[in-house]
Amino acid sequence: MRIFTFGNILILLIITFLYMGFLYFQGKQNNTDYFSLGEINEYYSLSSKGVSYEGKLIPRADKSSFEALNIPYYGKDKDHVFWSATEIYHADPKSFVMINYLYSKDHDRVFFRGKPLLQADPNTFSIIEHQYQFTDGDYSKDQSRVYLDHYIIPHADPETFELFNWDWAKDKNYVYYKGRLLPEIDSQSFVPIHYMAKDKDHPYNKGDFIAGIDGSTFEKLPSGRYYRDKNYVYVSGSVDTIFYGENEMPIAPKDFIYVENYDEETGRDYSYYKAPGDFCFDESNGMRIRCE
Repeated sequence: MRIFTFGNILILLIITFLYMGFLYFQGKQNNTDYFSLGEINEYYSLSSKGVSYEGKLIPRADKSSFEALNIPYYGKDKDHVFWSATEIYHADPKSFVMINYLYSKDHDRVFFRGKPLLQADPNTFSIIEHQYQFTDGDYSKDQSRVYLDHYIIPHADPETFELFNWDWAKDKNYVYYKGRLLPEIDSQSFVPIHYMAKDKDHPYNKGDFIAGIDGSTFEKLPSGRYYRDKNYVYVSGSVDTIFYGENEMPIAPKDFIYVENYDEETGRDYSYYKAPGDFCFDESNGMRIRCE
């Protein structure tokens, strides 16, 4: 019994021809090519027409020499460098290297997301390292300047610039909040305190002076989003004094007691702070809760 008759083969060829034709005209309409020759990585692929980024053909990319770089959405060929599907003009592919997912450089220039960082010196350019890795390395410097993303931080001294967390930094002269110079804060006595900070005279929240709090005794409580000075207890964010009771009395530090409440079975932490009069506050978010 013959399965492959001449008629069956002819029908199969016609279906294949129609399908290939559909792919061809679909590719023409979308400026893509569906005749794939394989993926280079999750973003770049090769086809009969050339190199594509997420299905979009890169007109000037040379498929015979194209390679993906160690940051997935960067690539280069013998003559060009690309960020996604966009050519990075004037980048030299022979000396081009990735520094991290934001910054790259060649022998002449530093680039931020594929655009030249014109003032930066590639020979001395580096990422400012620190313990908070989730800031993604967006602070950098060279021998003359400090940068946040592609912005120069005015007056920052690269030799002494120190990054404390995702917000606060200082050098020998000044303190900075998210790259904003704060000349009113004393750099020599500056101390970051979790989300906030202080110098010898005052505490600061989001770079702004907080009135009515004693700076010399201001500190973070051991757990949660609470702070205190010698007089009262405060919650971070708005840095409001915490009140309790019908008469809305402020809480003295000695009366704000931490109650550990860890559930062994579920592994969840229900710890809280307790104030006089059976008023309780969630450890993590500063909200009033019902006492256990």
